[in-house]
Amino acid sequence: MKSRTKSTIGRTAVNTALLICLASVPGTAQPGAAIVTLQGHVPAVVASAIAQARDQQAANQPITLTVMLNLTDQAGFKAFEASLQDPTSPNYAHPVSGAELTQRFGPSPEAYSSVLGYLQQSGFTLVEGSNNRRTIMVRGTRAQAEAAFQVSIVDYRRGSFSFHAPSRNPSLPATIAPLIAGISGLSNAARPRQAGLSIAPISSSNVGTAYNGAITASGSTNSGGLPPGLTGAGQTVGVIEFSSYPQSDLANTLATEGLSSHINQVKPYPVAGGAPVADCTYTTAGCPATETLLDIAAVLGISPGANVSVFIGPSDSVLQVLNDAIDSVTNGGTSGGILSASLGVCEPNVPPSDAANMDTLLEQYSLTGLTMFVSTGDLGSTCEDGSGNTYANTIPFPADLPHAVAVGGTVLQVNSPGNTYDTETWWSGPTTAGGFGVSTIFTTEPAYQGELYAGAGGRSVPDVAAYAFPGINICQGSGCQTVGGTSLATPLWAGVWALLNQASNESCSSFTSATFNGYLYDFSSTGAFHSAASMGGDFRHVGLGSPNITSLVSQIACGPVSVSSITPSSGSGKGGTTVTVKGSNFIGVSKVKFGSADATHVTIYSDSKLTAESPAATADQVQIEISAPSGRFDATGSNTFSYVPELTAVSPNFGPFYGGTSVKVTGLALSDKYTFKFGGNPATGVKCSSSTTCTMLTPAVDTAIVCNPGPLGVCTFPPPPGLVAVQVIAPVGDSLSVNLFTYQPLTVSEFYPPSGPTTGSGVTGEIWGTSLKAGMTVHFGDVNATVSSCDGSETCVVTLPPSKSAGVVALSVTVDGVTATPTPDQFTYVVYPTITSITPNVIPANPGATAQTVTLTLTGTGFVPGSTSFIFNLVGGAGALSNVNCSSDATQCTATLAVAPRVFSIVTQPVAVSVGGYTSVDSVNLTFPWAPPNPVLGCKGTTCQ
Repeated sequence: MKSRTKSTIGRTAVNTALLICLASVPGTAQPGAAIVTLQGHVPAVVASAIAQARDQQAANQPITLTVMLNLTDQAGFKAFEASLQDPTSPNYAHPVSGAELTQRFGPSPEAYSSVLGYLQQSGFTLVEGSNNRRTIMVRGTRAQAEAAFQVSIVDYRRGSFSFHAPSRNPSLPATIAPLIAGISGLSNAARPRQAGLSIAPISSSNVGTAYNGAITASGSTNSGGLPPGLTGAGQTVGVIEFSSYPQSDLANTLATEGLSSHINQVKPYPVAGGAPVADCTYTTAGCPATETLLDIAAVLGISPGANVSVFIGPSDSVLQVLNDAIDSVTNGGTSGGILSASLGVCEPNVPPSDAANMDTLLEQYSLTGLTMFVSTGDLGSTCEDGSGNTYANTIPFPADLPHAVAVGGTVLQVNSPGNTYDTETWWSGPTTAGGFGVSTIFTTEPAYQGELYAGAGGRSVPDVAAYAFPGINICQGSGCQTVGGTSLATPLWAGVWALLNQASNESCSSFTSATFNGYLYDFSSTGAFHSAASMGGDFRHVGLGSPNITSLVSQIACGPVSVSSITPSSGSGKGGTTVTVKGSNFIGVSKVKFGSADATHVTIYSDSKLTAESPAATADQVQIEISAPSGRFDATGSNTFSYVPELTAVSPNFGPFYGGTSVKVTGLALSDKYTFKFGGNPATGVKCSSSTTCTMLTPAVDTAIVCNPGPLGVCTFPPPPGLVAVQVIAPVGDSLSVNLFTYQPLTVSEFYPPSGPTTGSGVTGEIWGTSLKAGMTVHFGDVNATVSSCDGSETCVVTLPPSKSAGVVALSVTVDGVTATPTPDQFTYVVYPTITSITPNVIPANPGATAQTVTLTLTGTGFVPGSTSFIFNLVGGAGALSNVNCSSDATQCTATLAVAPRVFSIVTQPVAVSVGGYTSVDSVNLTFPWAPPNPVLGCKGTTCQ
């Protein structure tokens, strides 16, 4: 903020320059010149007051006036104001400084010079100008004022209240009148009054805690409150006061509030001539000196990092004091000023032009981000004028200004220990209550209030509320007392706004005015307030409610959470990586998520930095999501966190050495974009159904033998199959190598049958082992066969090859050039008997009554006398051959077949030969009579046929 020394020098330079121009002032009144009347300068109280006889010395009584000038380019200003609300405009949501407003829209130096010249030619003395050229403060006599503005300033009395005011509106030459918005000070009925109460205390910093404004210690686990460093640092809150203060009283008050270390952040700035220390203490209701200390302590209790500018001026020059304060907090290239005014004048005592002009100032400077908080008084819907006179259903000025934030009062209950929010109600006692009501000056209801108080018939106050009763400790002289009221609630809100402005400035180098286009009301149902409904009240009495500080600051401070970087951007799939997240508006952070999983150990360092420990992966890449009252931010692109994959299991966890086993791999942060290696070789056909499950085919084990050339070349043999490491290769980092899969060697464990004919004869056998596969070669000694089919890699079927000789042979297999060690179970080739013919091979039916015996001759090989039998494949049990006699050359046998009488059925059955337990593989068909067995008759109930 600009120093007052520089500000005073600036005004002196302006005033000196203007004096040079006085020789030719275009607005000097001339006889017969056109006159223009300025409306709204007669306060309503005149209508109910009694005019007093004029004192002969009245004409010479001093009078101080503040003349407010119109903007030179009012149309341009309105267009610019509209552009700030137009999302398509480059000006959208970009506040400007007060200096830029003056430069672009005026008042122009020429207009300022003309008005000052007119005033000085009318006999007034310049007291103070203004950098923004909006006000000129002059001093003269009542007679000079009556002459310059063609009015009669009359003394009035209403009850015990005496005042003077013009009996009609002032008039000015037509050349000057368009330059002037209004003249404040023609009436002294508007006397600001400050109120205070005394009961049991609660500290201002504890109020901040109760309103969810506790500041998290740097490096602490997230509390959900304000982040470390968000203390209002770098912000200036201006408090409007009508009394200075002894430094000792300030020191004692801040010590009582636990704020001693912040005393150097408080700077007094006399404006409009300043004001001395009021000769009163907290024992006097409405003592201005007490109010000054109360305002300072309240602001610092909520925003201990803010600077407090105490603008101290005379109570009869409110407009000048206000403009000086506005000029100071918004000029010099700065913006986002905050003002707190715990004062009030009953509306009937205020000239409407003063109210309108002050609201115009606030409207125009809301474009710079300015927000002014004003108390609504402590008498409910009644207003007291300071002399014991009251007005029913009357609200105070300047709380009635549509572009001010009117602050009402509540009673706050907190939980102990911790000072956390418990309950809150509208402050309403037997003789005191938070002010509320509807303006009789601003009779058009603001659009932003329409939905909340339809049919109000004008501007309604309060807009918001805060803790007012019982109050906080204020120390004056040798004692301390509790002081409260809306005079406390108002600077508490100003302190809240300092927190918000700091957050806005740090988030987007911008500031927010609560009153620009009714902005504060945009958050009426967002959780930013402890609502009227939660207090058991209504909008009429507490407005939007009291602040939920963290939620309010988070939501209003320049939009939702934003993230600019995360470090590191990757980590273990098991979680546990501490990630630093940087961005803006980390206010009231309630949760940090990595994808769908909550992070742990969230630690806040500022509103732009936090750390969080990553949870176990739910995907290979996730967005970091921060939840705060302002909304959630989903990080994308370069802000995506990637997990280094982790492996936990492979199923099945074994397979043949030649690969091709379909396996399911489970783990964390898996993706089919990655390479999966088994023993260093990449798997194929990788498909992931989720980040925890993938399927693939195992690669083959490298079985090649590598030999170096040359006579002494050394051969390198591959390692034998066995347990191998499985690993995932990913851009963000490879998983740990984990021994999860076993490659089986090529083995043969069993063959069945253990023997077979030397002829082969198409006999098939089953071979068991590991790493078997279709197409492999089976070695029966020096005779080979090719496997045609397998069931997995451990069981195959092979057709027995013929052998030139009988005997025992070694059994082994070869797969992909790898030959298994022969099985301990050897295979035996056996010479099997064969059958080649039966004579006769057709035996006719036996129609006779006696049995017949038929002699058959059978030929083949391997027939052994006394050890040969012939086997029929008969249905129903037909008899076998009997009386078998075989020749010594083992090639022929005879046998008889008994044929039963009266058998007409003929069947054909194969006949095989069996010798020594070995049955021929081949057979010869025999056709012969056959009597089928008797059928089994059915049964019914207990009777069977």
